[in-house]
Amino acid sequence: MTLNLLVTYLLLTLYFYVGTFFEERRLLMEFGSAYRAYQQRVPRLIPCPFGRIEG
Repeated sequence: MTLNLLVTYLLLTLYFYVGTFFEERRLLMEFGSAYRAYQQRVPRLIPCPFGRIEG
């Protein structure tokens, strides 16, 4: 992997990770408690076939 690809990968990963926080804040403002309940049932980024992992 070249340095350019590594930097691009890291920047894109950071962009998507940070972007989820802004999107979640917007969705909370729009949908309120319904979205909060959805957040409790569904993992943020990586689905887990064994259910939600507390931590």
